[in-house]
Amino acid sequence: MQVTSAEATTTGNGKPMIKVKLQVVGGPHHGRTVFNNFVISAESQGALGFFFQHMAAFGLPKEWFQQNQPKLEAVAAHLLDRTAGIKLEQKAYG
Repeated sequence: MQVTSAEATTTGNGKPMIKVKLQVVGGPHHGRTVFNNFVISAESQGALGFFFQHMAAFGLPKEWFQQNQPKLEAVAAHLLDRTAGIKLEQKAYG
C-alpha cells in the first residue's frame, strides 16, 4: 500500500488523528483505494504502541519521533508516498 493523501485532524472527541488514503500497489487488487485513521490515544499505552507500530511500518520509527518532535502536520507530510506491506481483512458487521 502507498499513502496517496494524509491529513492531520482530530476525532469527534478531540483526539489527534491522521486520516490517510492508501492505494494498493501490485497484485490482483492493484489500484484499489483504502482509507484509514491513525488515532493517537495518549491515555492508553496499548493504543499508543499500536500507533507507533503503524508509523514504523511506514518508515517512521519511535526514534524518528524522539529526534524530530514533529507536529502532527509534519507526520502527515512525511507519510505521503510512503509504502508498507499491509494485510487487509474484510469482515461483515452485524
